[in-house]
Amino acid sequence: MTWAIAAVLTTVCAVAPAASAGAAVAAPQIGGGSVTTYDVVDKSVTHNYVDKSHVIGGCPASNAKQTCTVSKGKSMTRTVGVALGASRSDVTASLEISNSTEVNSSTSCSIVVAAGHSAKAYAGGDRYRYHVRANTFSSATGKTTHRVNTSWSYAFNPKANLVSCWDA
Repeated sequence: MTWAIAAVLTTVCAVAPAASAGAAVAAPQIGGGSVTTYDVVDKSVTHNYVDKSHVIGGCPASNAKQTCTVSKGKSMTRTVGVALGASRSDVTASLEISNSTEVNSSTSCSIVVAAGHSAKAYAGGDRYRYHVRANTFSSATGKTTHRVNTSWSYAFNPKANLVSCWDA
């Protein structure tokens, strides 16, 4: 009898729909279980956004005006906001961005800084604004319910070739 149940479970699993990139698909379940998947809704993106919350380099001008150059190879952080129990990978898959937390800059920037001032370099990239949605499929009812977080979540995806120097 155990073998017959295993054969049924194998058959059900074999016909489960495949998930496409960024799509939330609930697989059928045996019994009264449920499956929750996550995605993002109400997404908007701002390209070439300069993230001034994370300084990646800089230098002060001493007694005279001078040029400050921040070299390439600086570490920039990819930030991702999550909610409703979603993981970082759930959100990055829905946004179609890398799940990696760091990007190294592939370019440098320079700026002329007045005496007594300093220059700061910031990462540039794409800033996303979105809501996280939880999609729960109940095999008992055969229905999917949706919950959406009420506050905005944000993600910043730095671009390796986009570094911006500013006089601070």
